[in-house]
Amino acid sequence: MWIQLHFLVEAFCRTSGRPFREVFTELELRFGFSRRVPSRWPGVETMQAAAEWLHALREAQLAERRAWIAGQRRAKKSSDRHSVPAGLREAEARARAHAASVPVVGCWGWKRRRDGESG
Repeated sequence: MWIQLHFLVEAFCRTSGRPFREVFTELELRFGFSRRVPSRWPGVETMQAAAEWLHALREAQLAERRAWIAGQRRAKKSSDRHSVPAGLREAEARARAHAASVPVVGCWGWKRRRDGESG
């Protein structure tokens, strides 16, 4: 389950455009655990609460995106387009930039990247 939480954070980072370490630091502070100290790794309940919190954040971001897309489709249908809201435009740019710069490497790949190893 610990590794699955890491995968979930990685997926959240791709959606939100936020760095992996930033998201995990926020989880550690919010839910009172530490990745660096094995004795302070979260229990099952804590990991489930963290996963549910990340899921809720992701769903809120996706709901905003879906609402904007639906509005754009309605506007296109009526030939009445408007510009993208600044907050959504920035979030989309952040997510695209993050996705372009960070390869999907999995749990051990992140460790190798963090330790400066290649491959």
